[in-house]
Amino acid sequence: MNTRASFLIRVGLATALWALAIVAGAARAASAAEPKVAAAACDLTSPTLARLGFAALPHPLAQEYRLKLKASDSALRRAKFADAVAMLDELAAKNPDDGELRFRLAAAHAASGDLHAACGEIARLLELDFVGFVKRYETDPAFSSLRSSEAGNELREHLRAVEALWQQSIPVGLPAMLSAGTRGQMTIWRPSRLRGGVYVHETKRFLPMEPGVDGASAALVNPEAKIVGVVKLAVSACQSDFCPRISSAQIMTYSLDDFRRPPVRWSSEEKGSTMTMLDLRSGSRGAAVRLHDCCCWKGCMSPWTSIGPKPGAADAAHEQGTLEMSIDFRGSLLEIVPPAVRIAKGRLTMEGSAETPLGPEHETAAVHDVLVDQQAGALLVFSAIDRCECSAKKEGPVFRYAISTVDAKSGKATAIEHGEGTGAALLDGKRAVYVQTGNSVRRWPSISSVGREPGEPIMPGVVLVVPRSPSGNCCGL
Repeated sequence: MNTRASFLIRVGLATALWALAIVAGAARAASAAEPKVAAAACDLTSPTLARLGFAALPHPLAQEYRLKLKASDSALRRAKFADAVAMLDELAAKNPDDGELRFRLAAAHAASGDLHAACGEIARLLELDFVGFVKRYETDPAFSSLRSSEAGNELREHLRAVEALWQQSIPVGLPAMLSAGTRGQMTIWRPSRLRGGVYVHETKRFLPMEPGVDGASAALVNPEAKIVGVVKLAVSACQSDFCPRISSAQIMTYSLDDFRRPPVRWSSEEKGSTMTMLDLRSGSRGAAVRLHDCCCWKGCMSPWTSIGPKPGAADAAHEQGTLEMSIDFRGSLLEIVPPAVRIAKGRLTMEGSAETPLGPEHETAAVHDVLVDQQAGALLVFSAIDRCECSAKKEGPVFRYAISTVDAKSGKATAIEHGEGTGAALLDGKRAVYVQTGNSVRRWPSISSVGREPGEPIMPGVVLVVPRSPSGNCCGL
Protein backbone atom coordinates (compact mmCIF):
# COMPACT_ATOMS: atom_id res chain seq x y z
CA MET A 1 0.00 0.00 0.00
CA ASN A 2 1.42 3.42 -0.89
CA THR A 3 2.13 5.93 1.88
CA ARG A 4 -0.51 8.44 0.71
CA ALA A 5 -3.24 5.78 0.72
CA SER A 6 -2.21 4.53 4.16
CA PHE A 7 -2.17 8.10 5.47
CA LEU A 8 -5.72 8.72 4.22
CA ILE A 9 -6.88 5.45 5.78
CA ARG A 10 -5.32 6.48 9.12
CA VAL A 11 -7.03 9.88 8.95
CA GLY A 12 -10.36 8.22 8.13
CA LEU A 13 -10.01 5.77 11.00
CA ALA A 14 -9.06 8.56 13.40
CA THR A 15 -12.13 10.56 12.42
CA ALA A 16 -14.39 7.52 12.76
CA LEU A 17 -12.95 6.64 16.19
CA TRP A 18 -13.38 10.23 17.35
CA ALA A 19 -17.05 10.19 16.29
CA LEU A 20 -17.60 6.86 18.04
CA ALA A 21 -15.96 8.29 21.15
CA ILE A 22 -18.43 11.15 21.27
CA VAL A 23 -21.46 8.90 20.73
CA ALA A 24 -20.26 6.34 23.30
CA GLY A 25 -19.35 9.02 25.82
CA ALA A 26 -22.71 10.70 25.42
CA ALA A 27 -24.49 7.39 25.94
CA ARG A 28 -22.56 6.78 29.17
CA ALA A 29 -23.31 10.31 30.36
CA ALA A 30 -27.02 9.86 29.69
CA SER A 31 -27.13 6.72 31.83
CA ALA A 32 -25.06 8.21 34.66
CA ALA A 33 -25.91 11.11 36.97
CA GLU A 34 -28.63 13.63 36.22
CA PRO A 35 -27.78 15.21 32.85
CA LYS A 36 -27.06 18.89 32.43
CA VAL A 37 -30.15 20.95 31.57
CA ALA A 38 -29.74 22.35 28.04
CA ALA A 39 -30.85 25.86 27.20
CA ALA A 40 -34.07 25.91 25.21
CA ALA A 41 -32.88 28.51 22.71
CA CYS A 42 -29.71 29.74 21.07
CA ASP A 43 -28.70 33.41 21.15
CA LEU A 44 -27.58 34.16 17.59
CA THR A 45 -26.16 37.38 16.21
CA SER A 46 -27.39 38.18 12.71
CA PRO A 47 -24.62 37.25 10.24
CA THR A 48 -22.79 39.98 8.34
CA LEU A 49 -20.34 39.96 5.43
CA ALA A 50 -17.64 41.29 7.76
CA ARG A 51 -17.60 38.01 9.72
CA LEU A 52 -17.70 35.55 6.83
CA GLY A 53 -14.69 33.45 5.89
CA PHE A 54 -11.07 33.37 7.02
CA ALA A 55 -9.20 36.42 8.29
CA ALA A 56 -5.90 34.53 8.05
CA LEU A 57 -4.43 31.30 6.74
CA PRO A 58 -4.97 28.53 9.33
CA HIS A 59 -1.66 27.20 10.63
CA PRO A 60 -0.86 23.54 11.42
CA LEU A 61 -1.06 22.69 15.09
CA ALA A 62 2.21 22.71 17.02
CA GLN A 63 3.29 19.47 18.69
CA GLU A 64 2.11 20.53 22.16
CA TYR A 65 -1.35 21.33 20.74
CA ARG A 66 -1.54 18.02 18.87
CA LEU A 67 -0.89 16.26 22.18
CA LYS A 68 -3.66 18.26 23.81
CA LEU A 69 -6.00 17.37 20.94
CA LYS A 70 -5.20 13.70 21.53
CA ALA A 71 -5.87 14.18 25.25
CA SER A 72 -9.26 15.74 24.47
CA ASP A 73 -10.18 12.65 22.43
CA SER A 74 -9.27 10.50 25.45
CA ALA A 75 -11.43 12.66 27.71
CA LEU A 76 -14.39 12.28 25.33
CA ARG A 77 -14.03 8.49 25.32
CA ARG A 78 -14.18 8.53 29.13
CA ALA A 79 -17.20 10.91 29.11
CA LYS A 80 -15.18 13.62 30.86
CA PHE A 81 -16.84 16.33 28.83
CA ALA A 82 -15.80 19.29 30.97
CA ASP A 83 -12.14 18.36 30.50
CA ALA A 84 -12.58 17.83 26.76
CA VAL A 85 -14.42 21.13 26.33
CA ALA A 86 -11.77 23.04 28.30
CA MET A 87 -8.91 21.63 26.19
CA LEU A 88 -10.70 22.15 22.86
CA ASP A 89 -11.79 25.65 23.86
CA GLU A 90 -8.16 26.58 24.53
CA LEU A 91 -7.05 25.15 21.19
CA ALA A 92 -9.81 26.94 19.27
CA ALA A 93 -8.94 30.25 20.94
CA LYS A 94 -5.30 29.90 19.85
CA ASN A 95 -6.31 28.81 16.33
CA PRO A 96 -9.47 30.82 15.52
CA ASP A 97 -9.33 30.03 11.77
CA ASP A 98 -9.13 26.25 12.26
CA GLY A 99 -12.63 25.00 11.52
CA GLU A 100 -11.92 21.40 12.51
CA LEU A 101 -11.17 22.44 16.09
CA ARG A 102 -14.44 24.39 16.30
CA PHE A 103 -16.35 21.41 14.90
CA ARG A 104 -14.86 19.13 17.58
CA LEU A 105 -15.60 21.69 20.30
CA ALA A 106 -19.23 21.95 19.18
CA ALA A 107 -19.55 18.15 19.18
CA ALA A 108 -18.10 17.96 22.70
CA HIS A 109 -20.65 20.55 23.91
CA ALA A 110 -23.46 18.59 22.23
CA ALA A 111 -22.31 15.32 23.82
CA SER A 112 -22.34 16.96 27.27
CA GLY A 113 -25.94 18.10 26.73
CA ASP A 114 -25.06 21.80 26.47
CA LEU A 115 -26.97 22.45 23.24
CA HIS A 116 -26.81 26.22 23.76
CA ALA A 117 -23.02 26.21 23.61
CA ALA A 118 -23.00 23.71 20.74
CA CYS A 119 -25.40 25.92 18.80
CA GLY A 120 -23.19 28.98 19.30
CA GLU A 121 -20.06 27.14 18.14
CA ILE A 122 -21.76 25.78 15.02
CA ALA A 123 -23.09 29.26 14.20
CA ARG A 124 -19.56 30.71 14.34
CA LEU A 125 -18.18 27.74 12.43
CA LEU A 126 -20.64 28.14 9.56
CA GLU A 127 -19.75 31.83 9.29
CA LEU A 128 -16.08 30.86 9.17
CA ASP A 129 -16.30 27.97 6.69
CA PHE A 130 -19.87 27.36 5.54
CA VAL A 131 -18.99 25.22 2.52
CA GLY A 132 -16.58 23.06 4.50
CA PHE A 133 -18.95 22.19 7.35
CA VAL A 134 -22.63 22.69 6.48
CA LYS A 135 -23.10 19.15 5.15
CA ARG A 136 -21.10 17.66 8.02
CA TYR A 137 -23.27 19.43 10.59
CA GLU A 138 -26.48 18.37 8.83
CA THR A 139 -25.48 14.67 8.74
CA ASP A 140 -23.21 14.01 11.75
CA PRO A 141 -25.01 11.93 14.44
CA ALA A 142 -23.18 13.91 17.16
CA PHE A 143 -25.60 16.80 16.45
CA SER A 144 -28.87 14.85 16.13
CA SER A 145 -30.19 16.20 19.46
CA LEU A 146 -29.24 19.75 18.52
CA ARG A 147 -30.88 19.52 15.09
CA SER A 148 -34.20 18.37 16.62
CA SER A 149 -34.21 20.99 19.41
CA GLU A 150 -35.57 24.54 19.54
CA ALA A 151 -31.98 25.79 19.37
CA GLY A 152 -31.55 23.68 16.24
CA ASN A 153 -34.57 25.35 14.63
CA GLU A 154 -33.06 28.78 15.28
CA LEU A 155 -29.70 27.58 13.98
CA ARG A 156 -31.40 26.37 10.80
CA GLU A 157 -32.67 29.91 10.14
CA HIS A 158 -29.20 31.30 10.86
CA LEU A 159 -27.72 28.76 8.46
CA ARG A 160 -30.01 29.95 5.65
CA ALA A 161 -29.01 33.57 6.26
CA VAL A 162 -25.30 32.69 6.22
CA GLU A 163 -25.73 30.72 3.00
CA ALA A 164 -27.47 33.68 1.33
CA LEU A 165 -24.55 35.97 2.24
CA TRP A 166 -22.06 33.36 1.02
CA GLN A 167 -23.83 33.23 -2.37
CA GLN A 168 -23.95 37.03 -2.44
CA SER A 169 -20.15 37.17 -2.18
CA ILE A 170 -19.45 34.91 -5.17
CA PRO A 171 -20.01 37.41 -8.04
CA VAL A 172 -18.22 40.34 -6.35
CA GLY A 173 -15.15 38.58 -4.93
CA LEU A 174 -11.79 37.73 -6.47
CA PRO A 175 -11.43 34.09 -7.67
CA ALA A 176 -8.38 32.88 -5.77
CA MET A 177 -6.74 30.24 -3.59
CA LEU A 178 -5.72 30.27 0.04
CA SER A 179 -2.48 28.35 -0.16
CA ALA A 180 0.53 27.23 1.84
CA GLY A 181 3.26 24.67 1.26
CA THR A 182 6.96 24.03 0.73
CA ARG A 183 9.26 23.01 -2.12
CA GLY A 184 11.13 19.75 -1.86
CA GLN A 185 13.59 17.93 -4.06
CA MET A 186 13.74 19.22 -7.67
CA THR A 187 11.43 22.16 -6.71
CA ILE A 188 8.44 19.81 -6.31
CA TRP A 189 5.56 21.70 -4.67
CA ARG A 190 4.39 20.06 -1.43
CA PRO A 191 1.06 21.65 -0.44
CA SER A 192 0.12 21.75 3.23
CA ARG A 193 -3.18 23.62 2.90
CA LEU A 194 -5.08 24.77 -0.18
CA ARG A 195 -8.67 25.95 -0.64
CA GLY A 196 -10.32 27.46 -3.70
CA GLY A 197 -12.69 30.38 -3.11
CA VAL A 198 -13.13 34.13 -3.37
CA TYR A 199 -11.31 36.96 -1.62
CA VAL A 200 -13.48 39.92 -0.62
CA HIS A 201 -11.26 42.98 -0.30
CA GLU A 202 -13.84 45.15 1.48
CA THR A 203 -13.81 42.78 4.45
CA LYS A 204 -10.26 41.46 3.79
CA ARG A 205 -11.49 37.90 4.23
CA PHE A 206 -11.29 34.72 2.16
CA LEU A 207 -14.41 32.58 1.62
CA PRO A 208 -13.70 28.94 0.66
CA MET A 209 -16.00 27.69 -2.10
CA GLU A 210 -15.15 23.98 -1.91
CA PRO A 211 -15.01 21.78 1.20
CA GLY A 212 -11.27 21.07 1.08
CA VAL A 213 -9.30 18.24 -0.53
CA ASP A 214 -6.40 16.73 1.41
CA GLY A 215 -3.14 17.31 -0.50
CA ALA A 216 -4.74 19.52 -3.19
CA SER A 217 -2.17 21.01 -5.60
CA ALA A 218 -4.22 23.79 -7.23
CA ALA A 219 -7.76 25.13 -7.69
CA LEU A 220 -9.45 26.92 -10.59
CA VAL A 221 -12.35 29.10 -9.41
CA ASN A 222 -14.78 30.36 -12.06
CA PRO A 223 -17.66 32.34 -10.52
CA GLU A 224 -19.19 33.12 -13.93
CA ALA A 225 -19.43 29.41 -14.76
CA LYS A 226 -20.36 28.51 -11.13
CA ILE A 227 -17.57 25.89 -11.06
CA VAL A 228 -14.61 25.23 -8.76
CA GLY A 229 -12.11 22.66 -10.00
CA VAL A 230 -9.64 21.19 -7.48
CA VAL A 231 -6.58 19.27 -8.69
CA LYS A 232 -4.60 16.74 -6.68
CA LEU A 233 -1.33 15.35 -8.07
CA ALA A 234 0.92 12.45 -7.17
CA VAL A 235 4.46 13.38 -8.25
CA SER A 236 7.49 11.14 -8.68
CA ALA A 237 11.01 12.63 -8.45
CA CYS A 238 12.45 10.12 -10.95
CA GLN A 239 16.04 10.55 -12.15
CA SER A 240 15.63 10.60 -15.94
CA ASP A 241 14.57 12.87 -18.80
CA PHE A 242 11.25 14.73 -18.53
CA CYS A 243 11.24 14.36 -14.75
CA PRO A 244 9.75 14.84 -12.21
CA ARG A 245 6.66 13.10 -13.56
CA ILE A 246 3.04 13.19 -12.47
CA SER A 247 2.15 9.55 -11.85
CA SER A 248 -1.55 10.30 -11.30
CA ALA A 249 -3.97 13.21 -11.14
CA GLN A 250 -7.42 13.60 -9.65
CA ILE A 251 -9.83 16.43 -10.43
CA MET A 252 -12.93 17.26 -8.37
CA THR A 253 -15.36 19.86 -9.78
CA TYR A 254 -17.80 21.47 -7.35
CA SER A 255 -20.95 23.44 -8.16
CA LEU A 256 -21.38 26.93 -6.72
CA ASP A 257 -25.15 26.58 -7.16
CA ASP A 258 -25.37 23.89 -4.47
CA PHE A 259 -22.65 23.62 -1.82
CA ARG A 260 -23.99 20.26 -0.63
CA ARG A 261 -23.78 18.57 -4.03
CA PRO A 262 -20.99 15.96 -4.23
CA PRO A 263 -18.23 16.73 -6.73
CA VAL A 264 -17.88 15.31 -10.21
CA ARG A 265 -14.66 13.28 -10.14
CA TRP A 266 -12.09 12.50 -12.83
CA SER A 267 -8.89 10.47 -12.50
CA SER A 268 -5.95 10.07 -14.89
CA GLU A 269 -5.53 6.50 -13.67
CA GLU A 270 -8.54 5.62 -15.79
CA LYS A 271 -6.47 6.68 -18.80
CA GLY A 272 -3.50 4.55 -17.75
CA SER A 273 -0.89 7.25 -18.42
CA THR A 274 1.66 9.45 -16.70
CA MET A 275 2.26 13.10 -17.56
CA THR A 276 4.45 16.13 -17.04
CA MET A 277 1.60 18.68 -16.84
CA LEU A 278 -2.15 19.02 -17.24
CA ASP A 279 -4.47 21.83 -18.34
CA LEU A 280 -7.83 22.42 -16.64
CA ARG A 281 -10.49 24.51 -18.36
CA SER A 282 -13.86 25.73 -17.06
CA GLY A 283 -16.60 27.76 -18.67
CA SER A 284 -20.32 27.88 -19.40
CA ARG A 285 -20.21 24.39 -20.93
CA GLY A 286 -18.53 22.82 -17.90
CA ALA A 287 -14.98 21.64 -17.24
CA ALA A 288 -12.43 19.80 -19.35
CA VAL A 289 -8.89 18.46 -18.93
CA ARG A 290 -5.90 17.89 -21.23
CA LEU A 291 -2.70 15.99 -20.40
CA HIS A 292 0.88 16.76 -21.50
CA ASP A 293 3.45 14.03 -22.17
CA CYS A 294 5.79 13.92 -25.14
CA CYS A 295 6.04 10.13 -25.04
CA CYS A 296 2.38 9.43 -25.70
CA TRP A 297 0.53 11.98 -27.85
CA LYS A 298 1.07 13.85 -31.08
CA GLY A 299 2.20 17.34 -30.20
CA CYS A 300 2.79 16.17 -26.60
CA MET A 301 -0.84 16.78 -25.61
CA SER A 302 -3.87 14.55 -25.30
CA PRO A 303 -7.25 15.66 -26.68
CA TRP A 304 -9.45 17.69 -24.34
CA THR A 305 -11.73 15.47 -22.24
CA SER A 306 -14.93 16.81 -20.69
CA ILE A 307 -15.42 16.30 -16.96
CA GLY A 308 -19.02 15.64 -16.09
CA PRO A 309 -22.22 15.60 -18.10
CA LYS A 310 -21.52 18.55 -20.46
CA PRO A 311 -19.75 17.11 -23.53
CA GLY A 312 -19.28 20.55 -25.11
CA ALA A 313 -16.78 21.65 -22.44
CA ALA A 314 -13.85 20.27 -24.43
CA ASP A 315 -14.56 22.69 -27.29
CA ALA A 316 -15.17 25.86 -25.25
CA ALA A 317 -11.68 27.41 -25.59
CA HIS A 318 -12.74 30.71 -27.12
CA GLU A 319 -15.99 31.36 -25.26
CA GLN A 320 -16.43 34.39 -23.05
CA GLY A 321 -15.84 33.60 -19.38
CA THR A 322 -13.61 30.59 -20.03
CA LEU A 323 -10.59 30.20 -17.74
CA GLU A 324 -7.69 27.84 -18.32
CA MET A 325 -5.02 26.77 -15.84
CA SER A 326 -1.85 24.75 -16.49
CA ILE A 327 -0.65 22.73 -13.50
CA ASP A 328 2.61 20.84 -13.04
CA PHE A 329 4.82 19.64 -10.18
CA ARG A 330 5.99 23.24 -9.48
CA GLY A 331 2.69 25.11 -9.42
CA SER A 332 0.28 26.67 -11.91
CA LEU A 333 -0.21 29.28 -14.64
CA LEU A 334 -3.47 30.98 -15.57
CA GLU A 335 -4.58 31.92 -19.08
CA ILE A 336 -7.42 34.34 -19.85
CA VAL A 337 -7.81 35.52 -23.44
CA PRO A 338 -11.27 36.86 -24.43
CA PRO A 339 -12.65 35.63 -27.77
CA ALA A 340 -12.24 39.03 -29.47
CA VAL A 341 -8.57 39.40 -28.49
CA ARG A 342 -5.46 37.92 -30.09
CA ILE A 343 -1.76 38.37 -29.30
CA ALA A 344 0.81 37.51 -31.97
CA LYS A 345 4.35 38.72 -32.62
CA GLY A 346 4.20 41.24 -29.80
CA ARG A 347 0.99 42.84 -31.09
CA LEU A 348 -2.52 42.83 -29.67
CA THR A 349 -5.50 42.79 -32.01
CA MET A 350 -9.08 43.32 -30.89
CA GLU A 351 -12.23 43.25 -33.00
CA GLY A 352 -13.06 46.72 -34.24
CA SER A 353 -9.66 48.17 -33.26
CA ALA A 354 -6.29 48.61 -34.91
CA GLU A 355 -3.29 46.51 -33.93
CA THR A 356 -1.50 47.64 -30.78
CA PRO A 357 2.26 46.98 -30.42
CA LEU A 358 2.98 45.60 -26.96
CA GLY A 359 6.72 45.31 -26.99
CA PRO A 360 9.07 42.32 -27.23
CA GLU A 361 8.45 41.20 -23.61
CA HIS A 362 4.95 40.00 -24.58
CA GLU A 363 6.02 37.01 -26.65
CA THR A 364 3.46 35.05 -28.62
CA ALA A 365 4.59 31.84 -26.89
CA ALA A 366 3.85 33.31 -23.45
CA VAL A 367 0.79 32.53 -21.35
CA HIS A 368 -1.38 35.66 -21.40
CA ASP A 369 -3.99 37.09 -19.04
CA VAL A 370 -5.93 39.79 -20.91
CA LEU A 371 -8.28 41.77 -18.66
CA VAL A 372 -10.87 44.00 -20.32
CA ASP A 373 -12.83 46.83 -18.72
CA GLN A 374 -15.23 47.79 -21.50
CA GLN A 375 -16.82 50.64 -19.57
CA ALA A 376 -13.44 52.32 -19.02
CA GLY A 377 -12.14 51.37 -22.47
CA ALA A 378 -9.00 49.84 -20.93
CA LEU A 379 -7.14 46.54 -21.08
CA LEU A 380 -4.36 45.00 -19.03
CA VAL A 381 -2.04 42.35 -20.47
CA PHE A 382 -0.01 40.10 -18.18
CA SER A 383 2.35 37.74 -20.06
CA ALA A 384 4.32 34.95 -18.37
CA ILE A 385 7.16 33.01 -19.98
CA ASP A 386 7.96 29.60 -18.46
CA ARG A 387 9.88 27.46 -20.91
CA CYS A 388 13.17 25.69 -21.51
CA GLU A 389 15.77 26.76 -24.01
CA CYS A 390 17.93 23.80 -24.90
CA SER A 391 20.41 24.99 -27.53
CA ALA A 392 24.14 25.54 -28.00
CA LYS A 393 23.75 29.15 -26.80
CA LYS A 394 21.63 28.47 -23.71
CA GLU A 395 20.49 25.43 -21.79
CA GLY A 396 18.07 26.12 -18.98
CA PRO A 397 14.80 27.82 -17.99
CA VAL A 398 13.45 31.08 -19.40
CA PHE A 399 11.34 32.52 -16.64
CA ARG A 400 9.96 36.08 -16.83
CA TYR A 401 6.81 38.22 -16.89
CA ALA A 402 5.65 41.52 -18.43
CA ILE A 403 2.73 43.85 -17.67
CA SER A 404 1.24 46.48 -20.00
CA THR A 405 -1.97 48.49 -20.09
CA VAL A 406 -3.80 49.45 -23.29
CA ASP A 407 -6.10 52.39 -23.98
CA ALA A 408 -8.70 50.86 -26.29
CA LYS A 409 -9.69 54.24 -27.76
CA SER A 410 -6.23 55.45 -28.73
CA GLY A 411 -4.71 52.00 -29.21
CA LYS A 412 -1.70 53.05 -27.14
CA ALA A 413 0.06 50.51 -24.92
CA THR A 414 2.00 51.50 -21.81
CA ALA A 415 4.62 49.11 -20.43
CA ILE A 416 4.23 48.92 -16.63
CA GLU A 417 6.91 46.50 -15.51
CA HIS A 418 8.74 43.29 -16.37
CA GLY A 419 11.08 41.00 -14.49
CA GLU A 420 12.09 37.48 -13.52
CA GLY A 421 9.34 35.12 -12.38
CA THR A 422 5.77 34.24 -13.27
CA GLY A 423 2.34 35.06 -11.91
CA ALA A 424 -1.12 36.05 -13.10
CA ALA A 425 -3.67 38.87 -13.29
CA LEU A 426 -7.42 38.86 -12.57
CA LEU A 427 -10.38 41.19 -12.06
CA ASP A 428 -12.78 40.81 -9.16
CA GLY A 429 -16.53 41.28 -9.58
CA LYS A 430 -16.21 45.04 -9.04
CA ARG A 431 -13.56 45.43 -11.78
CA ALA A 432 -10.64 45.97 -9.38
CA VAL A 433 -7.34 44.56 -10.68
CA TYR A 434 -5.13 42.03 -8.90
CA VAL A 435 -1.65 41.19 -10.19
CA GLN A 436 0.50 38.41 -8.78
CA THR A 437 4.28 38.31 -9.32
CA GLY A 438 5.94 35.46 -7.47
CA ASN A 439 4.22 35.09 -4.07
CA SER A 440 3.07 38.71 -3.90
CA VAL A 441 -0.40 39.91 -4.96
CA ARG A 442 -1.15 43.62 -5.40
CA ARG A 443 -4.50 45.32 -5.91
CA TRP A 444 -5.51 48.42 -7.87
CA PRO A 445 -9.04 49.89 -7.95
CA SER A 446 -9.08 49.95 -11.78
CA ILE A 447 -6.97 49.14 -14.83
CA SER A 448 -6.31 52.83 -15.44
CA SER A 449 -4.68 53.13 -11.99
CA VAL A 450 -2.14 50.36 -12.65
CA GLY A 451 1.29 51.95 -13.04
CA ARG A 452 0.16 55.25 -11.53
CA GLU A 453 -0.07 53.86 -8.00
CA PRO A 454 2.14 51.28 -6.27
CA GLY A 455 -0.67 48.80 -5.69
CA GLU A 456 -2.05 47.63 -2.35
CA PRO A 457 -0.99 44.28 -0.82
CA ILE A 458 -3.82 41.90 0.06
CA MET A 459 -4.38 39.23 2.70
CA PRO A 460 -1.27 37.00 3.10
CA GLY A 461 -1.76 33.49 1.74
CA VAL A 462 -4.26 34.52 -0.95
CA VAL A 463 -2.88 33.83 -4.45
CA LEU A 464 -4.22 33.72 -8.01
CA VAL A 465 -1.91 30.81 -8.91
CA VAL A 466 0.47 28.59 -6.98
CA PRO A 467 3.67 30.44 -7.95
CA ARG A 468 6.12 28.40 -9.98
CA SER A 469 9.88 28.39 -9.62
CA PRO A 470 12.25 27.69 -12.55
CA SER A 471 13.21 24.05 -13.05
CA GLY A 472 16.93 23.39 -13.21
CA ASN A 473 16.14 20.05 -14.83
CA CYS A 474 14.06 21.43 -17.68
CA CYS A 475 16.40 20.17 -20.43
CA GLY A 476 16.76 16.73 -18.85
CA LEU A 477 19.61 15.20 -16.85
